[in-house]
Amino acid sequence: MMEDCEDQDVFSPDSLLDITCDFCLSHKEVFCVRNNSSQTLVLRPGVYLPVEICDKLVSRNTEEGKTDDVFLNLFSNTTATRLSQVDLHGCKNIVTGIQSICRHDIVDLDISGCVTIDSSALEYLQLLRPTLRSLNVNGCQSLMYGATAENFAFVNLRMLDIGNTLLQHQQLHQIIPPLTSLTSLDLSRNVQNGDLTFLQNLRSTLRSLVLYDCILHSESFLVLYTMVALRHLDISLERNEVHAVVPNSNVLDDLLNKLMNLVSLDISGTDLYRHFYFDHCGDGGKAFKGTNSLYIRRRQKPLEFLGVLDTEACDETDLPAIKIAGDGNEDQILTALEVYINRDSFLIKALHSLFDIVRAVDIQKPSQAVKRVIAAMTKHKQDVVVQISGSASLYHLTKRDSCTRINFKLRRQAIIALISAMEVSLADSTLQRNACLTLCNFKVPEELEFMYERVARLLLALLDSETHDEFIEKVAVYLCNAIVCQVDGAQKQLVGRIGVVQTMLSLIQDRLERRNCDEVMEVAWSTLWNVTDETAENCQMFLVGGGMKLFLACLSAFPNKVELLRNMMGLLGNVSEVKDLRRELTQYVQVFSNLLTNRHDGIEVSYNAAGVIAHIASDGIEQWNIETVERQQVLAKMVDAIESWDLKTQRNINYRSFEPILRLLSCYHTPQVQHWAAWALANLTSVYPEKYCPLLSKEGGCELLLHIVQSGHPTVYPRIRELAQKCLSNIRDNLQNQ
Repeated sequence: MMEDCEDQDVFSPDSLLDITCDFCLSHKEVFCVRNNSSQTLVLRPGVYLPVEICDKLVSRNTEEGKTDDVFLNLFSNTTATRLSQVDLHGCKNIVTGIQSICRHDIVDLDISGCVTIDSSALEYLQLLRPTLRSLNVNGCQSLMYGATAENFAFVNLRMLDIGNTLLQHQQLHQIIPPLTSLTSLDLSRNVQNGDLTFLQNLRSTLRSLVLYDCILHSESFLVLYTMVALRHLDISLERNEVHAVVPNSNVLDDLLNKLMNLVSLDISGTDLYRHFYFDHCGDGGKAFKGTNSLYIRRRQKPLEFLGVLDTEACDETDLPAIKIAGDGNEDQILTALEVYINRDSFLIKALHSLFDIVRAVDIQKPSQAVKRVIAAMTKHKQDVVVQISGSASLYHLTKRDSCTRINFKLRRQAIIALISAMEVSLADSTLQRNACLTLCNFKVPEELEFMYERVARLLLALLDSETHDEFIEKVAVYLCNAIVCQVDGAQKQLVGRIGVVQTMLSLIQDRLERRNCDEVMEVAWSTLWNVTDETAENCQMFLVGGGMKLFLACLSAFPNKVELLRNMMGLLGNVSEVKDLRRELTQYVQVFSNLLTNRHDGIEVSYNAAGVIAHIASDGIEQWNIETVERQQVLAKMVDAIESWDLKTQRNINYRSFEPILRLLSCYHTPQVQHWAAWALANLTSVYPEKYCPLLSKEGGCELLLHIVQSGHPTVYPRIRELAQKCLSNIRDNLQNQ
């Protein structure tokens, strides 16, 4: 069944404006330069940005948590830039930047949560009096501390949010009455004595009033009954707080009866609904008020929205509203996540309720759920409870069987939310565990490549941290291995530069000291194997970091650990392919020779040991500078090992290029080297012809093989020609079968 998703943007691509602004913010040099003397950003000469781009640049930069005074200085030039709708919510590093933006004709300004802005900024905000229509200063206690009727005279305001600013009773009576144009007002947690008489001037104009977590008395409701223009009223409570109890059990009836324009009502966390919805029986039970005329009328013309989260009403099936925010079912929870995005306590309750559902059943609207969770995690990056609960739900929503119902855009947004959460709360083991496990639900590395360096740095920081537990370490090292597997050389060089080799070596050293060959040690060696593939820089880091010492120690301590041996020898095979480095391996030839007969893992250990010896030998007899090891004896032993392998053996190996092997085909001075190379190619083209025959042809292998077969070179013995001919036959057969 297809999801009937109301939010169609989850299925649409990012707009060209979003893509362009994101690129510009990631490459600021395309439109601005840094003034070295003042250390500020200024626009490049000749650059003029229209209002749509300026607004979007600020909002996207704010979403990323990167907006500060330096960035806002870009907009001090009102000739080259224009701002109208400015979103700075949650910015923690704004002091002087407010001066820059107040030079513009701003219509809508959101500085909620900007705790560094103090009351001195009111002087600059006054410049916006003629144009400002919407102002959100929720949580800006320092700013509003000095607010008076004189410095807060935004007489043209239509929407004002001053919630959570701890305004004094006198301030409310000074500030609000002159704002007679207000149609929307948020007073959350500001009314502490029940006095609402300062609202009387707004009786005929105010359409939305939020009194979340305000202390209300009977006199408060007498004022509310006169607010006849109200369409939305929020009198919800956070139950963890102690509030005065509304004494009149008919309050809800009276509100709905007197406020006939009301279409949206929030009473979450209160006990008001039970007075309206139930008659209480003498035996302590409850009965439906089926004869309540007001209820019947509301059923005929239901509310557009009703908030009943954390109340008894959530489980009722016939609530008189079209959209309901609660925790009684999936739709209620999704609505609660949307409308309570700015209320920590309600949001956390809704997230917990969502988790209870998604861990038990497949929900009907997974895309909407993912979108709501992402929005919550993005909005509350510093709230670890939100991040833990959100990441736990994302884990279940992105499992393999569910992930197919969530589109590419949302999956990418989910990854961004998870990575951001991990970066902010690196020391929280519960969050890290949730996020790591959730990332494993995605296609790695493909779905992480768009933020490859950021992911790599995060995983390495997690592994280098002393606060993580062993489970997190296990998952993180698995993810490290996954992101370096099957990526190009530039990405492998990148992770090498930021420390992946040293981190893996440290993990291995730790396990050696504890004499514990666990999955972390094995995957650490596998990561080194993958990250050194055709990447000489990382091979050198391995050697410089004491990798060979750890190899010998692991070989001695855990000689029968098959997976460990395979991973270590695969890695050394990569090192041996680097001409300038393999001389470092020459002193260990006897070790590799001993491993030629190791068949604990099929042929893989023996195969890689032979490969290392072949590459060392390809440099010629003059480079064989070990007097204690006879070169011809080692080469003869290598040939014996090669001939003991079954040419049809299935392989646990992946070649992206045959270039290192093809170089060995031209090693006529040591035919045993050609023998190993020819056997390797014959095996791979026989067992996996569809994959490796085209690769061998593409990289010029046919010419080299044909030369071996036809040249009659005296050092090439018959078995080498036979294997070369087998490769050519495999290529021909593969072409004919296409």
